Amino acid sequence: MKFADLLDFIFPKKCLGCGEEDGYLCPLCKEELRLLKMQCCPSCRTKNSDGKFCGKKPTGDASPCVENFSFDQLLVCLEYSKMHLISKMIVQFKYRFSQDLALVLGKIMKHQLAIFSQSLKIGGENLLLVPVPLSEKRLKYRGFNQALVLAEYLVENFSGMQLFDCLGRKDGAQQQAGKLRSERLKNLQDKIFYKNEFGEILKNKNVILVDDIATTGTTLNECAKILKANGAAKVCGLVLARGK
Repeated sequence: MKFADLLDFIFPKKCLGCGEEDGYLCPLCKEELRLLKMQCCPSCRTKNSDGKFCGKKPTGDASPCVENFSFDQLLVCLEYSKMHLISKMIVQFKYRFSQDLALVLGKIMKHQLAIFSQSLKIGGENLLLVPVPLSEKRLKYRGFNQALVLAEYLVENFSGMQLFDCLGRKDGAQQQAGKLRSERLKNLQDKIFYKNEFGEILKNKNVILVDDIATTGTTLNECAKILKANGAAKVCGLVLARGK
């Protein structure tokens, strides 16, 4: 018996939705997942079809939405709430790595990206996939980078893409969860960097920046800022879900 099979025997996998011993996601609960057909402005969240910035001035804000961000659009795959099944799936995947969930979530992201790429014409030989980085400390603690796992799945199962793990993250930044946007900005200041060994490979390339979840978009924005400073023409964020 393989070690993984032994673990499954001792600790049977239960559906994260209903608790049935039928894997992490049974067929019935799978139907609960809601793929997003409509997107929204990444800043004010006004609904649209492409996840681009609307250019309007949000209430109480002196500047248009687009002026506060470095990425060009944000594509979200699934509807999200803290009590929703997708939240449990992401936590299980992110903090207690599951290969089964990695495959499920990777397939969801691939499915949505295929739809987005047809309608938004995202693709071509200049398209690169870049995972949002983890710091060395957090990578050692967790054992893997969930954004890199998702990006690797996309590259292996979606033609015409190249993976470039070209961003790094310095130790010292606290976890972003639970922080206000202003606190997130300060927390990430000068923490994201471009790996020198990648040189000018980003010049005039279009980038899909991959992560599991976005909330305020601060992490994606800091990554996009570095990518564009090193030559990227366009940066599109792609996440499984977006928190409130």
